[in-house]
Amino acid sequence: MKTLHVLIIDDHPLICEAYKNALSFINNNELEFQFKIHESNDCTNAYEKVLKLGSSLNLIFLDINLPKCTKNNFFSGEDLGKKIRQVLPNIKIIVATSHFENLRLYSILKNVNPEGFLIKSDFNSKEFMDAVKFVLKGKSYYSNLVLEFLRKKQSKLFNLDTVDIKILQEISNGSTVKELMKEILLSKSGIEKRKRKLKTIFNVACESDRSLVLAAKEKGFI
Repeated sequence: MKTLHVLIIDDHPLICEAYKNALSFINNNELEFQFKIHESNDCTNAYEKVLKLGSSLNLIFLDINLPKCTKNNFFSGEDLGKKIRQVLPNIKIIVATSHFENLRLYSILKNVNPEGFLIKSDFNSKEFMDAVKFVLKGKSYYSNLVLEFLRKKQSKLFNLDTVDIKILQEISNGSTVKELMKEILLSKSGIEKRKRKLKTIFNVACESDRSLVLAAKEKGFI
């Protein structure tokens, strides 16, 4: 029986427990493999475990709503997932998130490209176990809301990079342009250009940063 190393990255103990129960059920009903489970509830610790386990790691469950960790410039689970992809390009990742806004889904698909993608309000324990089995067999598994998004094939999709996300995060915390220049290492004109682009993306006509922050929060980027 093959042992598979699994890393659960989520800061909600009940969610972690539900994952472990589901994996235990699979353990007891599948003869092909058994799971060795590792856990982490923040980006920095999770990244350290990824580096430690390395290629012995087989599967990662990744939450997007993780506390930001400035040590490694991880502002969400998406940043962490992107970094994991660089370190372990062949690792299988199942993302589970409460976000289902189009822009957010597109950003996660582009930056993390998970083999499994689940919206937390959109799946039950059986679907979770199906997702695990599909992914371990080399297939992709998306919950219904993700499939619906993919089917729409919107004519205009926007791309936010880590600098855009950081600007949104800092503005939401009340940072001034001068403070942003120190944090992001862009000129004043460079930051203003980024902000204008963000207002276009989020369809914000008002000049105020507050309107931009509210729009970004509504779409799940803050």
